[in-house]
Amino acid sequence: MHHLPKKVFPFIFYFVGQQWIKVLIAIIAAASWGIYSALFPYFLKSLINVLSSQSATVSQIHTTSIKIAGMIIGLWIVVHFFHVLQGFVFRVHFCADFRASIREALFQYVQTHSTSYFATHFSGTVASKMSDIPTNCEMMVSMLCVEFTTAFVMALTIFISMWMSRPLFALLLLIWLFLHFAITFLFLKKANPLLKRHANAVTRLSGKLVDVFSNIQNVKLFAREKEEKAFFHQAQEQEVNASKQAYSHLEWTQVAFSINHTFLITGMLFLLMYGWQHHWVSLGDFAQIMMQSFYLSGWVWFVSDQIKFFIRNAATVNSALSLVQKPHDILDTPGASILSVPHGEINFDNVIFSYPGNHPVFNNLNVTIRAGEKVGLVGLSGAGKTTFMNLLLRLYDLDAGKILIDGESIAQVTQESLHANIAVIPQDSSLFHRTFMENIRYGRLEATDAEVIEASQQAHCHEFIEQLHNQYESLVGERGIKLSGGQRQRIAIARAFLKNAPILMLDEATSSLDSSTEKKIQESLALLMNNRTTIVIAHRLSTIAAMDRILVFHEGNIVEDGTIAELLKKEGHFAKLWRMQSKQMIA
Repeated sequence: MHHLPKKVFPFIFYFVGQQWIKVLIAIIAAASWGIYSALFPYFLKSLINVLSSQSATVSQIHTTSIKIAGMIIGLWIVVHFFHVLQGFVFRVHFCADFRASIREALFQYVQTHSTSYFATHFSGTVASKMSDIPTNCEMMVSMLCVEFTTAFVMALTIFISMWMSRPLFALLLLIWLFLHFAITFLFLKKANPLLKRHANAVTRLSGKLVDVFSNIQNVKLFAREKEEKAFFHQAQEQEVNASKQAYSHLEWTQVAFSINHTFLITGMLFLLMYGWQHHWVSLGDFAQIMMQSFYLSGWVWFVSDQIKFFIRNAATVNSALSLVQKPHDILDTPGASILSVPHGEINFDNVIFSYPGNHPVFNNLNVTIRAGEKVGLVGLSGAGKTTFMNLLLRLYDLDAGKILIDGESIAQVTQESLHANIAVIPQDSSLFHRTFMENIRYGRLEATDAEVIEASQQAHCHEFIEQLHNQYESLVGERGIKLSGGQRQRIAIARAFLKNAPILMLDEATSSLDSSTEKKIQESLALLMNNRTTIVIAHRLSTIAAMDRILVFHEGNIVEDGTIAELLKKEGHFAKLWRMQSKQMIA
């Protein structure tokens, strides 16, 4: 979904268009209610004029009264039929499907953002905005199709019927409507930025809440409850001030509305009394015009009050869309092919890369990793090891150069197929708040239960899982919080076993394990690495001892390349790191 509209109304109409028949039914129902409300006083006028007529016979009064009453009842039945139809078609079916369509489209769009997007935005804020958009869009559509349509059709019908009866009163009504919406426009023009500011303040407050609660362990370990309370209070003060400014302005709008509505009712009343005294206004005219004026005045006031919520919702949607619909920075090229990896040779060809706003990490980096080769990446923190792996995964695009897998540029293949051919065991494994079975099966969704259990046995996590009350159906907790770091790591290793990809990448995969468990895992990893191109970021001797080759990174350059024995003989950078490691000083 790369082509979702970026602006509020095109975005809404894009999804409304998918169910336009349901929306049309809602509009017809609202219009019928507006017409009936506007014409009821007109029918009442006809009835009063007949009943108060001095020249009509009893038979004529009876016949005309029955006819008018029949029209009123007939219209009432039609209007309520449409009202019930609107409830089932629009409220029940349209709204639910409308929200679901928006959520799915946004989810599909947002989850294809690069990792850098999620690194720079609170995940809680993104989720909150994605939740806000469908609800606020639904409310806006409801206002447009129901309240605003009813008021517009009612105003138009009242104006026409009043013009047919007494054009002078219709003209007065038109002037009042013009003044009312002029006031609305002027006040809300200033209110719009205030409401937008408030919506942004609410978003910031929500983001800070998520930030604190997602780091609650740090808050408690450092005893920072008071500081976080002050931090939250400051953000809340900004939201409160923005809210007071926006809504106090809107309340002044209500004062202006009150004055204008008073002029309408007073003007109509005195003009009607004057017309009655001079015999050009009938009792029926009096009833029709006053009832229509009260009806329209109430509805227009209500709609004007709804406009502020409409604008607030639009501001909220606009703010949310600006975040979740930022352009994707990592895109599949048009006509991207599906990556096939028969061998697993990796080649960095004159790669130049720098993070935004920083100096280049790599400048003309050239290196080839042969198919099936096990390569260790070593170097101090910040030397470029993790960036090397991130670029191979195409989590960032290059400034220049190419990265090839079996001779095919990773920029010319789909990201999905690239990631499907690489199994990654990160240093800090994150799990879903799902069962063990679901978390391990995430490596290969079509795997059987037996295959999942076999993978967990190879990763040595079967032992602790089977001791749990619900075993593989036990929940791991949010982000795997119920597990130790070593247990989470073993689940990640089990997923890699199950994925069975031709290329394997490990980023300190055994760093969270105790010595006894690490020895078992090393045996499993040796099996996992067999006949696979393997890249390992490691500092610990036990991890890199089995590597065919070591690449030594320093300030974005590969300064040494060879086996452990060859590099130790050189007495160069690697030998220095080796000695630092033996003294437990390696970074």
